[in-house]
Amino acid sequence: MKTEGTRDLEAGLKWPLRPTLTSLNGDQSWLFSFPRPTNDGHNQYFYHIAFEPWLNGPTSDFSGWLAHLSLSQEPAIASGDAVQKTAAEIERVAAELARTNGSGVRTAHNKGIDEYNGPVDAIVILFDGPDHCHRATLETFDKRIPLVASKEVAATVKAWDYFDNISTIHELDLSAQTWQADKPHSSPLPPWLTTFKLSGEGFLNFVGVFIWSHTLDAGEQIHEAILESPHGTETLDSEDSPIQSFLRMTPAITPLAILHGLKESFTTRWWRTTHGAEAGLKLYRKSGSKYWILSHDLELEYRGLILRTMVYDIRRTLDWALSREKGATEAQDVNFVDVGNGNSFALV
Repeated sequence: MKTEGTRDLEAGLKWPLRPTLTSLNGDQSWLFSFPRPTNDGHNQYFYHIAFEPWLNGPTSDFSGWLAHLSLSQEPAIASGDAVQKTAAEIERVAAELARTNGSGVRTAHNKGIDEYNGPVDAIVILFDGPDHCHRATLETFDKRIPLVASKEVAATVKAWDYFDNISTIHELDLSAQTWQADKPHSSPLPPWLTTFKLSGEGFLNFVGVFIWSHTLDAGEQIHEAILESPHGTETLDSEDSPIQSFLRMTPAITPLAILHGLKESFTTRWWRTTHGAEAGLKLYRKSGSKYWILSHDLELEYRGLILRTMVYDIRRTLDWALSREKGATEAQDVNFVDVGNGNSFALV
């Protein structure tokens, strides 16, 4: 079953509020909006994360004539200011929903005049590739926004001397009994929102994890997880794989969505750098996620001596992956969502 996102937030957001994903560029860049607890003392209804924004021009490694990469379509939300406006519009609609449903208006603690008080709460970057960690875009954001990053990204961004507050994401200790061990939670994220990385077979094949912890009306606390796998992983079948180890940890998590592409990418004929549709389908099955959100699947323009001669993509489809799956099932068996450039989708 394929679902599309919407630009009509009034139609897309529902009450009670749920995690909402907004595609910033039609590829790997997102605005993640996680509902805040009612008692967190903040006037916003969501905690907004700008995730790996690449919104402003092409990107290059070394120099443009060696490796030059550009998006094949213009990002619908094309700067840090535009991301802020999008988050503010989500807040406006959420406030209307709250009033309509009798929830009342939120109030916040007073902040100092020089403190950052914009609607985007944090920027998160897990990978240091230039299409994930794009300096020209990042420097369009307010430098006071906390940046939460992998250790490689943190080292890169600190050298720019731009952001005031940079925190490091941990890789989860796979020998732990709980995903809450070894302090994987990264400040300045709130205590009910956790992010960390799971290692893969190569440096490209990690999985990013976001866990939204919240309490249901009946008093039960649940932990809903989004798994972000930009290049896929082939370690899913092993019982001691990072994914399988994480899924066995406590407290139990509820897999909500995977973010995964369909295309396969190769550097030369023998090194597959991105595992596409088949790996995505396997991750969807193994994790038991409710949604498969299409991500990092846009057709890119490769230029420069290195990229034009060594890198190529093969387009795949969900139906192709299903046809190769043992005991193949129908596409309706997969809750597959293409959010679309500039659109939003609530994970209800």
